[in-house]
Amino acid sequence: MNDIYVLIDIKLNMIICPPMRLPHVWANINGLNFLPEEKLIDLTWAGHPNLSWRLSNKVPDGLDVSDEWMEISKNNIKKLLPKIDVESTKTPKELFDAIN
Repeated sequence: MNDIYVLIDIKLNMIICPPMRLPHVWANINGLNFLPEEKLIDLTWAGHPNLSWRLSNKVPDGLDVSDEWMEISKNNIKKLLPKIDVESTKTPKELFDAIN
């Protein structure tokens, strides 16, 4: 397993950031990368009720992405996990399957 996350806007049903490792500081939260999974999934406690950080192997199916998201995501994965080939992936599910 890896420690690659995506940020999801639950209201829009959309992945809004490319896969990445959790930042230490994000929005109004310090130590984001040290929080337990239940705090990352539901950010209401931090004033972000529509947002959710999810591990790449726990992203729900059927989420939308922007047109640029796949290319940016592939480039991020190449930098984070250079031994993994993601070039042929065409959907977010294929990308997440490749990295998990």
